Order: sequence, then C-alpha cells, then structure tokens
Amino acid sequence: MPVVDGNVVRVLCRLKAISANPKLSTTIKRLWELAGQLVDPKVPGDFNQALMELGATICTPTSPTCSSCPVAEHCNALAIVRSYDSKNKHAMQSLSTVYNEVEAVTAPSVIDYPMKVLKPMPREEFAAVCVVEMSPENASENFLCINSDRNSFLLVRRPQQGLLAGLWEFPSVLLSGLNLSLNERKVTMDRYLEISLGIQTSQGTYKEILRKSVGHYIHVFSHIRLHMYIEWMVLHAPDGLHGMQENEDENGTVIKWVDKEAIHSMGLTSGVRKVYKMLQEYKNNQGIGKSVKKMKKQ
Repeated sequence: MPVVDGNVVRVLCRLKAISANPKLSTTIKRLWELAGQLVDPKVPGDFNQALMELGATICTPTSPTCSSCPVAEHCNALAIVRSYDSKNKHAMQSLSTVYNEVEAVTAPSVIDYPMKVLKPMPREEFAAVCVVEMSPENASENFLCINSDRNSFLLVRRPQQGLLAGLWEFPSVLLSGLNLSLNERKVTMDRYLEISLGIQTSQGTYKEILRKSVGHYIHVFSHIRLHMYIEWMVLHAPDGLHGMQENEDENGTVIKWVDKEAIHSMGLTSGVRKVYKMLQEYKNNQGIGKSVKKMKKQ
C-alpha cells in the first residue's frame, strides 16, 4: 500500500516531470497510481518511509541537493534541466561576445516541479465579539465578584455547516465593514443578543452591570482574515441561572452558560482561547481584583 504525502508528491512530480497542478483530483489520482506501481509489495513500509525521507531531506521544495540524490539518474526533471543547460551553454557564450548585456532567459529548474499553486488572498471580515460574564446570584449593584468561581460565561454553538461547524464560541456577529464606531458595534451586538439569543440588557431577566472594550485581534484562517473587536459585558440575573445552563431555540441556536473550569477544559478553538486570554490580560492590566466597585460604563 503506497503513502502519498506532500514530500512524496514532490518527489514523484520531479521524478516523472509532472508539471500539472498537484491539488487537482486528476493529478492526485495519477500520483497514487504511480506510487502504487513503484512501491515494493514485500517491504512497502520501508519504501514509503524512504520516499518520504528523500523528499524531506534531499528533494526539498526550494533547495534540492540533486548531486546527493540516489535516484538523480532516473529524474526526468533533472534531465530536462541538464539538456537545456547543454544546448544553451554554447549559444549563450556566442551571444555574450556580440552583446555586452544579454536579456535574462528563464531556464528550467527542478523546483519548477510540481507546479506552484498560488494561494488566493484571504478576504477581510470583521466581527464584534462579546464575552458575556454572569455575576453570582448574590452580587449587589455596587460590588461585583469579578473573579468568583461561581461566575458563568455565555457560549454559543456555531451552525452545523460552514466554518468551524458545531464549535462553541463567545457571542459573535459579523459587521458590515471596518469603519463602524464602538457605539455602532455595541448596537449591532445588542440586537444580536436580543433577537438571536433572547438576552435583553435594557429590560427583562438580565441587568447590565459593566461593559468595557477589551481590544482588537486578527485571527487568520487559510482564506479569511477575521478582525475581531472584543468587548466584555457583565450581567446580573436576579433570579439566577436555574434552568438556563443550556438552551436551544426554534431556529436551532444553542447557548449555554459555563464556568471558568469548563472554559479551560473544553475543546475551544485557538481564536476563542485568544479572546479569553485577552480578557484576562485586560482584567490584570486594569487591576481588577477579587472584588471591585461598579465601573463606569463606556
């Protein structure tokens, strides 16, 4: 049974001078067939390991050491380079005696194989992210146990399809552009919390005690640069969170309240963990301790 990883793809493409896009399904199928023809059925593991190590140590992406390659004499890519060099060496020498400068000619190279596939530029997206923290049931209006182990954080499960499908995150909403003001982002987040999550801070079950802007963070995916504008909101539920630990509405949106221990133990994405870390750093920088007076809203 052959193994075809990135190193093997590179070795095979150079060995057979395959210049096709290595990401195409037709090329991948062809490379698997070729690897199947080459692998030694008696010791397939040894052959596969040797081919992978050849690509990792000698037939590297940008600096292959062809002079040390044990299969150099069978390499079609290297043969093309040598043939070009042999045919053009005399011609270039003759031209140099006539012209002081010779226009550069792009000569073939082993590293032309496989074809370099240009990655599309990631698109810019912008999102408001709100870390919603619920104070203990016995928190008064003037004092808030910020670091209490009884505090809870609101998480929302992403849709089952699309980017980061089914994973948990802090409440997030995409923005229409880069130049929205802090107040506009707050209004957008409030509308999302109320309409999508059923959380009203101006009236209803929850009372907003504190709200602060934490900062800006860019999380880079393969095809997206997500600009996240992060804020921190602390709420107080006079009736507590009894019966509200996890809930799913008629649209399939699932929310749940979790404690600090769960935040650290859950399989959250690196982006969500970065947001949580930024919040902890913000608290430390602001000198927010175990118990603080109510901070003025901004």
